[in-house]
Amino acid sequence: MINSYHEIGGPKDYLSTIQKYHAQEIFKHDVLSNNHKIKSNSKFDINQANYKITLNHDGNLDLPVLLDNFKYRVTIDDFLMKYHKSSRGTIQVDQVDSGKHNIKIIVQPHWYTLLSLVVSLIIILLLLVNVIRITLI
Repeated sequence: MINSYHEIGGPKDYLSTIQKYHAQEIFKHDVLSNNHKIKSNSKFDINQANYKITLNHDGNLDLPVLLDNFKYRVTIDDFLMKYHKSSRGTIQVDQVDSGKHNIKIIVQPHWYTLLSLVVSLIIILLLLVNVIRITLI
């Protein structure tokens, strides 16, 4: 008997092997500081994750956002940060100072996504112009 959406199919189908190993803590949105779970408040919007955390010690932050073939914009307290792939396949930011922090992670669209949007808008406008022209004749 299947007890959960995560048992067969679902999001685990798209994870790398290392991400599958850490899937439960990633799905629970566990934020790690120096490989230890810390308390965080999270909020999610379209293509964006926000975390409020308090660090007792300086260290590395492992954020529960899968690092795949996308570009991300990671800011801590409105400062742009460099990131890399953590040992669990998520976004890691090194050398974060202790204290309260607001972290924002935004997924940046690929150039071809923007190009397809522009082409689609042009086609829609051309269709509308033709419909208006036909109705005026």
